[in-house]
Amino acid sequence: MTKSMVILTATSLALLTGMGCSKGDDAKSGDDKVAAADEAKGDDKGEEKPEAAAPAKKVWKEFKEMKVQLELPEDANVEEHKLDDWNGSANWGDYAHQLDVSTVTEAYPSDFDAAKKSIEGDPNPFQKFTKEEQSDDGWHLEYELKSMMDPNRALYGVSIRKKIGEKEFVCGRNVDSAEEAAIVAEVCSTLKGV
Repeated sequence: MTKSMVILTATSLALLTGMGCSKGDDAKSGDDKVAAADEAKGDDKGEEKPEAAAPAKKVWKEFKEMKVQLELPEDANVEEHKLDDWNGSANWGDYAHQLDVSTVTEAYPSDFDAAKKSIEGDPNPFQKFTKEEQSDDGWHLEYELKSMMDPNRALYGVSIRKKIGEKEFVCGRNVDSAEEAAIVAEVCSTLKGV
């Protein structure tokens, strides 16, 4: 055993054996006491439950080269880089949430139907569209995929395209949960010019 494993094991044993019984706990078995302690600490993995945090204050964050902005939590970071044209990404919550913003070029689908076909051709096997909306300045697509690496893992995608000034931009990402996709869709729907 490594030194850290010995220390971890010794600490765990000390904590478990050090749990005293209150008067009402005398009838509980050892397993019940551990479960009760875990419940008091947090979830069934013994992790502490975070206190409900207030929603993060939202501010407008600018992609300077693309001349667009998104309403993002105050702790969000935005980055830009140039490929065939300017592209960017945003992340917040210590990278718990991420999305991409790209300037549309010739490499992108030219219309709504082509965008749907492009998504259906994703290397992650396409399952279904959950939202298909066209607007005067673009479209909003949401969809489900299966991971190409793990067919038991679902992916949820968002692709929102908007014309801003003389250019078009697409905002979205494939993520691991429907809840995260809803967050990406909410933020991407705020995309506007500076």
